[in-house]
Amino acid sequence: MDIPTDIVARVAGPGPCLRCETPVDAAWRICAPCSTAIVAERSRAAQEADERSNAEWSTMGLEKARRSIPAGLRLSRLEADVQPEALRSIRHRGANAPSWAMLGGPFSALGGIAIFSKWMMPWSLYVTAPELARELFEHPIGEGPPKLSRWAKRAPVLMLDELGAEQVRNGAVTEVLRSRLASDRPTIVATTRRFGDLEETYGDIARRVYERAGGVVMCRKRNQETPS
Repeated sequence: MDIPTDIVARVAGPGPCLRCETPVDAAWRICAPCSTAIVAERSRAAQEADERSNAEWSTMGLEKARRSIPAGLRLSRLEADVQPEALRSIRHRGANAPSWAMLGGPFSALGGIAIFSKWMMPWSLYVTAPELARELFEHPIGEGPPKLSRWAKRAPVLMLDELGAEQVRNGAVTEVLRSRLASDRPTIVATTRRFGDLEETYGDIARRVYERAGGVVMCRKRNQETPS
């Protein structure tokens, strides 16, 4: 006889098991093997529910990470458009253990997106330095840290684009970089500025990012000649 595993009737006196009809001499009409089976079934059902929930959460997080990339960059040919030699060294350093990457040149954003797409985990984030600075500038005093800055500090993988292009310099970008350096969260930095200019703007933080990333990788168009 089949009964719901979450309903067990209490019946006085001996009688057949309510699940398998084996004779039992107990107040609870469930034999020991059936009791063990019920516990196992409930455990499996709970585990499957957790796995479904985790899968849905992961899918939602990856979709949010992808949507954070501007549409124009999502539609670019990325690796086909960027000199592959420039990206290969970063992949070899971080393919299995994402760390830090610092990209320069006019095509640094395309190179950064190629790496970001490879390293991306649920709830990763693409953001620009001007966005972080503008958010802090417009954020009301007394309302806690700005939301985008909080996300940028905690994202499993962050791509920070347009470093050095802020019109407002208020420490928002420096604070995000400082936090991620301290926690060693994987970070991709893209900039069209010279490193000397970044040092003047961000001071020691720029040097620490440079050292953590192992230098600046210049991204050029495929087949573009290296300037002598």
